[in-house]
Amino acid sequence: MSQSKDLITIATFLNPWDAHILRGLLESEDIPAFLASEHVVWLNWQWSMAMGGVDLRVPYAAQDRAKEVLEQYMQGDYAAALEAATDAEFGAAEQADACPHCGSRDISSSNTNPGMLSALGIYLFLGVIVPQPKAIKCRACGHSLKELADDARRS
Repeated sequence: MSQSKDLITIATFLNPWDAHILRGLLESEDIPAFLASEHVVWLNWQWSMAMGGVDLRVPYAAQDRAKEVLEQYMQGDYAAALEAATDAEFGAAEQADACPHCGSRDISSSNTNPGMLSALGIYLFLGVIVPQPKAIKCRACGHSLKELADDARRS
């Protein structure tokens, strides 16, 4: 049998980016996946609709499992699992909405770093962006983020 008869199209996309995301997902689930008409669309994206888009193809024997994975992706199961794994590894996204010291929600953040002018000069002359940390401070109790971090280490 030829390769084209062994493969079946399970999804079609107007842009190659979406097709590559799903191809990568299928390959992470040990399902071989291939893209058809991808290069024509990259060459001339206006032809995407006329060409029928980019086809995501899998071996005929793996089509049922591939369709299950595709359905789980469309339902958001993979996004939810990724969010849960990220929260477990790195902790929930930190939002400075309350001071951990006094519980006040009167928090301010600003770029008060005195090196801001030198960072701007470095960017203008060398083209290198120097990240500037933000100063986060509680207006109610006056603790800064550094002081709050020091308090957490002591306890």
